[in-house]
Amino acid sequence: MVMGPSEKDRSVRVRYVGQTQVSLWVKSGDSSAYALASRDRVMIKRQLQKNGEAESMLPSVMHPVGFDPAQPHELLVTVRGAAAGIWLDGRHIGEVEDAALKECAIAIVPMASSTVQKVEIAELNAAAAKVEWQSIFMKPEDFGGDLRDVEFRDGATFLKSRSKAAPADPSITAIRATVRFCASDRTGSLSLRSAEGAAYGEEDFACMAYVSPSGGMVMKVRDRTTGSSELKRHDFPLSPALKLDESFTLELRAADGTITASINGHEVGSVPDTWKGRERRFSITPSTTEMTEFRDVAVMQTK
Repeated sequence: MVMGPSEKDRSVRVRYVGQTQVSLWVKSGDSSAYALASRDRVMIKRQLQKNGEAESMLPSVMHPVGFDPAQPHELLVTVRGAAAGIWLDGRHIGEVEDAALKECAIAIVPMASSTVQKVEIAELNAAAAKVEWQSIFMKPEDFGGDLRDVEFRDGATFLKSRSKAAPADPSITAIRATVRFCASDRTGSLSLRSAEGAAYGEEDFACMAYVSPSGGMVMKVRDRTTGSSELKRHDFPLSPALKLDESFTLELRAADGTITASINGHEVGSVPDTWKGRERRFSITPSTTEMTEFRDVAVMQTK
């Protein structure tokens, strides 16, 4: 048992290797709901009787391509009233509701051939902000009628030549997209740029994250408010290396004074966030010469 029965809003974060399960036991102890992060998917189920069959509360969510169960991962489960939210490596898996969860106990279930490295528990402020991933740039309406060099096919958005920026909204703290690793400059990239109205590439602040053709993560940063106009390059190795044509989820996040680049939920590199100016905009950037594939593009927004 990690936390006893309570009506307070709470969360538990588990850092693990292999697989792990967080169970939410109702006060009577006869039934439970649980989030199981197995080696290949996340399952959210409910068991109405202690020894009965479990039923799915949501369809299983497969891990992204390149997910390695031998590496550390983080499962986050929040309980707010009758609703339970589940995240894996910062990726929102889903939310379920059950009146019985209003007063539940929380437990971590030991799993074979797995290791729990760290457990963090917290009570949530009832007025705390709600964080959600919002889909963007996946349909024609997201481009405001300007569909130059834009194609939609097979559930993906294909861009060429020009970046597309999200709104300059301070509540947006991250962007992610599933892209394909190419041996040229056709691999899509993400950026965060100041929104003062300067021409693209001339902004006072710019941070770009991408996987280079050689296979390493690159972050480039410029902040003119520090007195330097230099676009500084930071290189980070990838292990395991990406395979040619492999799809992966790239994320760029700005929080707590740090800008972090992640691949498939794992932090790969980070740089200090020195910007003290006004709003910035997250964007996706394609190749300048060929159509570039973007899937599942989303921004993280605090409400």
